[in-house]
Amino acid sequence: MEDKRLKLKPTLGLLDATAISVGAIIGAGIFVVTGIVAGMAGPALLISMLIAAVVSLLTALSFAELSAWLPREGSVYEFSYRLISPFAGFTAGWMWMLGNIFGGAAVSLGFAYYFTSLFPVLQPKPIAALLCLALQS
Repeated sequence: MEDKRLKLKPTLGLLDATAISVGAIIGAGIFVVTGIVAGMAGPALLISMLIAAVVSLLTALSFAELSAWLPREGSVYEFSYRLISPFAGFTAGWMWMLGNIFGGAAVSLGFAYYFTSLFPVLQPKPIAALLCLALQS
C-alpha cells in the first residue's frame, strides 16, 4: 500500500537557513543590543560582552555536539523531539520561529531608528513596519 500522507516540500537550502540565522545574529546582536547594553552596563560593557561571548561559545559547542550526534535537519526541533518528546520538539520549533520573528522586528526597528536619525521628520515605527512588510518572503 502506498503512503498517501501529505509531505512538506523543503524550500530552504543550507545557504538560505544559514543566511537567516547569521542575519539575525549580526543584526540583533551588533546593531540593536549593543546600544541597549551600553546604556545599561555603562563602564562594565566589556565585562557584559565577555559574559555574552562565553554563553554564545557554550551554546555553539552544544549545538556542534548535538549535530555530530544526530546529523539530521531540524536543529532545535529535531533535538528536542528525539531527546525529550514530540511536544517538546513542537514547542521548541515554535519558540525558534517566534525568536526569529522578534529578532527580525528588533533589527528592523534598530534600522528604522538609524534611518530616522538621518531624516528626523519620519517616525521610526512605521518605517520598521514597512521594512518588515517589504522584506517578507
